[in-house]
Amino acid sequence: MNIAFVTSHLTLFGGGGKFLRDYANKFSEKGYDITVVAQKIDRKIYEFDNRISLIDVGGRLQTHPFHWIRLSKIKKKYLEILNRLDSDLIISFHFPSNYFCACVNKEDNLKHIYYCFEPFRVFHDKKFYSNAPFLKKIVFWLLKLFFKKLDIEGAQAADKIISISNFIKKRVKEYYGRNSYVHHIGVDIDDNSYILNNFDLK
Repeated sequence: MNIAFVTSHLTLFGGGGKFLRDYANKFSEKGYDITVVAQKIDRKIYEFDNRISLIDVGGRLQTHPFHWIRLSKIKKKYLEILNRLDSDLIISFHFPSNYFCACVNKEDNLKHIYYCFEPFRVFHDKKFYSNAPFLKKIVFWLLKLFFKKLDIEGAQAADKIISISNFIKKRVKEYYGRNSYVHHIGVDIDDNSYILNNFDLK
């Protein structure tokens, strides 16, 4: 089985990136063909199994305004890569990777799982953007105006959604109108058969 892990970037060490790395490595150790796709991957911070293919898409990251201005071009680059990978399963993390994966040319056997650590805060967390400084509020409002619908589209188009807690599961239901499966990453990380066993993807 060919599995592609798709995210925005792996440049700062954090819980989501660490989970992606650990999960990808565990699948690779089991003999699956693994590819990790991101705009930028810091190979010094994130050490992947040497059998895993790492693909940098390039382009400005989300913290730069040009990222959002050129999002359609970034999407095109992602799709050029994802459409030629011949994956059986793609696993996306965060927006906009969930949206990009929803746009992949899907064959009958291709499945897309959106692994939701948190619905994109700029779009959905009222407390987060209401407490932001004035200029950031304007930026967040514009981002929400133009891109929130794409995040929802990406989540709703996924074959399955996995939430990392019951709290996130409630948010997924509220914001995306979707039921999701809970996988406690701090507890279940060693159960690397979770996805395959629970979604008939063997």
